[in-house]
Amino acid sequence: NFTGSYTLQDTLVQGEGYWLNLTEAADITFGGTLTSSLEVPISEEWNLVGSISEGAVVDDPNGILIPGTLYGYNGSYSLATAIEPGMGYWVAANSAGTISLTPGMAGAAGVLSASTRAETDIETEAKNRTQGNASAQKDAGLLDENETRGGAEALQLLHENLDAFTRVTIGDGLEHSQALYFGGPVPDGVAPLSMTLPPVPPAGSFDVRLQQNRWVTADRYAEIRWMLPGAAAGYRMQIASEEPMLVRFKDASGMVIGETQISEGDVVMIPAGSVSASVEPVDSGETPASFYLMPNYPNPFNPTTQIRYGLAAETDVLLEVYNMIGQRVAVITNETQQAGHYTVTMDGRALSSGIYLYRLQAGDFVETRKMTLLK
Repeated sequence: NFTGSYTLQDTLVQGEGYWLNLTEAADITFGGTLTSSLEVPISEEWNLVGSISEGAVVDDPNGILIPGTLYGYNGSYSLATAIEPGMGYWVAANSAGTISLTPGMAGAAGVLSASTRAETDIETEAKNRTQGNASAQKDAGLLDENETRGGAEALQLLHENLDAFTRVTIGDGLEHSQALYFGGPVPDGVAPLSMTLPPVPPAGSFDVRLQQNRWVTADRYAEIRWMLPGAAAGYRMQIASEEPMLVRFKDASGMVIGETQISEGDVVMIPAGSVSASVEPVDSGETPASFYLMPNYPNPFNPTTQIRYGLAAETDVLLEVYNMIGQRVAVITNETQQAGHYTVTMDGRALSSGIYLYRLQAGDFVETRKMTLLK
C-alpha cells in the first residue's frame, strides 16, 4: 500500500488500495467479507483507496476531493469513469476527511470528474474549512471553497481545449500509452493537483510524466521522465504539433545520448538506456508569443553551457547565476534587449563543481532554473 512510500503488505484492509504484481495475466480470487458500503478516511493530497463488492459511486459531502483526480491504472494512468469492485484508485483531496463508497451504476454522478465536481455543495464545503488553513491550502496548490466550483469549470474548459497544446504520446502500441500536453493556455482556477499525475507506480511499471509530475503544463517546453518495462525496447514517441520540435534523449545522469528533430505525426523510437527527454520548439525566428526561460544545455556541463530565453517585447533583461547559499557568482546579461529568441553561454571555469541557480528577470517576468557543473 502507500503511506508516503510503498510498503509490502500481507493482508488487504477494506477501504485501502494496493498494487499487485503478477508474473502473468490471470484471474485472481480474493476472500473476505462482502461490503455493500464503506466509509474511507482521506488524507490531504494523494490517497490510494479501494472499492466495495459492487459498482460504486463516491459520496463526498464535505467537498474535499479535487476535480479530475480520480485515477485508475490499466497499463498506464487514466481518469476513472467508474469505481469497479476489486480495483484500487488514486484520488486527491484538499484536506483530510471522510468519503463514502455506496452502490451505484458505473459512471454515475458520484464518480469524480470535472463536470460532476462542479455540482458539489460549496456552502457545505465552506462550513468544513477554517480560514486559518486557507492560505496553507493555497500555498500547497489546493483550492479554497470559493475556487472549487470555478476550478471544476476551468478544468473542464482545459480538457475541451487540449488541441491548443503540443501533444506528446509515449507507448509501445499495445497496452502501454500516455499522452502529455504542453505549451498551451491553462485557464485560471485549475488546481495544480488537477494537472498532476498520481505518485509514480512501483518499480517495473510503465509510467510517463512531465516536469512537476504533471500531465499538462503551460510551459513552452517539456521535460519528460519515464519508467518503461523491458528497458525501453519497442517504445516510441509521437508528437502532434504545429511547429517542429527538438527532442534530446538523456540517460540517468542527465547526459544527452540522442538528439532528433521531429514534426507533426512523426514517430521516433526511444533509445535504450534513456530515462528522460527534453522537447522544445525549434526556433522559427518569429517573435515569441510570451516570455520564457529554457533549461540549459548541456546539463550537467563542463566548462560551458548554453541558456536560451525569449522576450515577447523590448525590455530590460538581467540574467544572473547564484550558488546554493544565495551568493551571486555571475552576471551573464544586464541590458535592454529587443523582442526575440536569445542564446547565451555560461562559462563555469572559475566556479567549483556543484548545483547553481540561474535567474532571468525581464520586465515583470521572473523565472529561476537549476544547472549542475561537474568538473
